[in-house]
Amino acid sequence: MFEDRIDAALALYPSLHDRVTNDTLVVGIPNGGMVIAHVLSKALHTPLGFVLVKRIPHPVNKKYAVGAVNQSSVKLFAHHGISKKYLDTQCKIIERDLANSAEYYSLSIGNESFNNKDVIIVDDGIASGATALSAIEYIKKHDPKSITIAVPVGSPIGLNKIEGKVDHLISLLQPPEFRFVSTYYENFNTCSLSVIDNLIRHAKNTDHQKTIY
Repeated sequence: MFEDRIDAALALYPSLHDRVTNDTLVVGIPNGGMVIAHVLSKALHTPLGFVLVKRIPHPVNKKYAVGAVNQSSVKLFAHHGISKKYLDTQCKIIERDLANSAEYYSLSIGNESFNNKDVIIVDDGIASGATALSAIEYIKKHDPKSITIAVPVGSPIGLNKIEGKVDHLISLLQPPEFRFVSTYYENFNTCSLSVIDNLIRHAKNTDHQKTIY
């Protein structure tokens, strides 16, 4: 159990600090993953990047992803009984959200190239694996040197989908009876763009005082 995303990021640090090279880039998946990415990039003294991916929620259980949309494509998983109309509608909504987010993140963080970089992708957790797989797919198109996925917690099903598709896979917790990512955090508040903006603008040191959240 992690206190919050900052606590989770600091818990990930020991598993990553020996992997840092001159070409390492820490990449967050917005929005929650950006908190973890920011803390790690400062602790590891690496540049900070982002990859825009958003999951397609199940029409009945919104916490379950039936797929994910990244900046250039859609990646779907088993979605028996879910209409094409629903999926198409969700994809259009998500594509608009990603376009708005791209403008914000490009201005606030900048567009770091993935080319020839040792990319560490971080998120606050992996459930179905849809979001992480879509992020991997997008980054691979930009010729990275290596890809590492690092998360505080992951479901065995989601992690199994990812294993073999990256150079390194790190998940501190792998609960056999996985429920939702939020289950493993005491504080799992929603991360809005304003929260991320506050984080990036005002976190000036590596102790990551929690008064800014």
